[in-house]
Amino acid sequence: MRTWAGIASAFLVMIGLHSAAWANSELHTGGRLFFPLWDVSTPNRLTMIVVTRQALREDQRIIAVSRDETTHFVVDGEGKCLPRGTFGSTTNVNRTDLGGTPTNPVFVDDVHFEYYGRSCKFQDEIVHMSCGDVDLILLASPDNAEIKPRLAFDSVAGDGRGALDVHFTTNGQPDPRNRKLENSLMGHAIITDLAQGWVASYDAAPAKAFPCELCEIVDGGEPVGYENYPREAYLPVAFADGFPSPGGGLRNVLSLWGPALLPGGNLNATSIDVQFKWWDGRERAFISSVISHSVIRPLGGNTIAGLDPPLDPAKFNVANFVCGHTVVAGQAENDGFPRSGTDATACGAPDVPDIAHPSDNFENTGDLNIARHRIQPSTPLGHWRFRLLSDGNPPAGVGSSLGAENIDHSGRGLVGVVLSAPPAKTRQRPGVVPPHRVGDAVRLWHEDPCELAQSGLTFGPPHVRDKLFQILEDLEDPDPGKFIAFFNVHKFAGQEFLCAL
Repeated sequence: MRTWAGIASAFLVMIGLHSAAWANSELHTGGRLFFPLWDVSTPNRLTMIVVTRQALREDQRIIAVSRDETTHFVVDGEGKCLPRGTFGSTTNVNRTDLGGTPTNPVFVDDVHFEYYGRSCKFQDEIVHMSCGDVDLILLASPDNAEIKPRLAFDSVAGDGRGALDVHFTTNGQPDPRNRKLENSLMGHAIITDLAQGWVASYDAAPAKAFPCELCEIVDGGEPVGYENYPREAYLPVAFADGFPSPGGGLRNVLSLWGPALLPGGNLNATSIDVQFKWWDGRERAFISSVISHSVIRPLGGNTIAGLDPPLDPAKFNVANFVCGHTVVAGQAENDGFPRSGTDATACGAPDVPDIAHPSDNFENTGDLNIARHRIQPSTPLGHWRFRLLSDGNPPAGVGSSLGAENIDHSGRGLVGVVLSAPPAKTRQRPGVVPPHRVGDAVRLWHEDPCELAQSGLTFGPPHVRDKLFQILEDLEDPDPGKFIAFFNVHKFAGQEFLCAL
């Protein structure tokens, strides 16, 4: 039987990483969903949460059987959607605790919604879902005259913005210790502003569930673990701030959260230490960090009322993304490469930060009168990376069970989304109100599972896969699930060892 001490010693014997191309692990069904942003910050701003549960397989059905002169309902066949009955029963999926009878059976499961506010407020509720169900949860601000918040959401709605953690429970109890193993959930968020006339949608970040005996120490109940969210997330493109938004308000708003190792984790009065790094068009990096309960801020530019200060207001602004070229000097522009000669003089040295002109890749007007340089004016862009720094804290409830020599982090990960509003169109017919542009929701992405991250300091968490389970079982480990569930907890050498298996 492999022990944690044995694993710790095995970390000292590193083997080479195998190259592998794993699909991005964010978009799939799961047993847990995390929505990194809901927004009800004004009476006109609404968020609709859509959660869908997979239907029974086409070769599955629920049938009635008679036992001891009592009618029981059971699932005939296997699939991702496996209804449970009262107290999680698999021998009778009729929910008698919700009034189900032999003549009017109730076939639903309980999905736990946990709302977090940006000021650490927390509230939760249970939503009943059957197989094939799709639920639309409308969230409203407390001062909306026509649409009042859901009762469970009311105390959190005053925060204006926050996040939502969703997972399965059993028998109608809000106790996270009553989780069960199933991967059938899919989720989307739709955020709209009725006054400004925009709507944006993004996918929830799912995590698969799997057996994990050691997770019972954390969970206190049914031993279920979840794949971790990544420690590093990337925003592949963001516009520099400074564009006018119709009605003001929304530009590039980042909402970045660090979900707990397991659903239901206490995020109240906790903080995450996030290092952020961004590159402009000259491929130069700017780096800083922030410690916060959650990061709900503009990426840069001017301050937005009701939000924390921008991450980098001095540099990430449209005014700093313009580099003036003269017609004579402009011999190589808008191609993304460092300059040389007169252009380097005009735009600053190519290998050092240029405070006056942070990018020489963008300009207000192109040199249209030079042969072979018919270049259109371009839009200021940036590329961002966010890295959750190790906090050295063990996951709640585990203590020394994992071995202090293996613990480097509490197991939290990063999930985020960016909402962007492009400028309004300026051309319109006389007397016609300028149209509002549709908002954009950009999901953050990360390195593929077990790929070394760009910082070289973390690995993409291993997506649940049979190969790793089989290898660990061959090593006679009784609980392969714990290695994936606690992947973010490990020190870097431990992550490297697991990814090399």
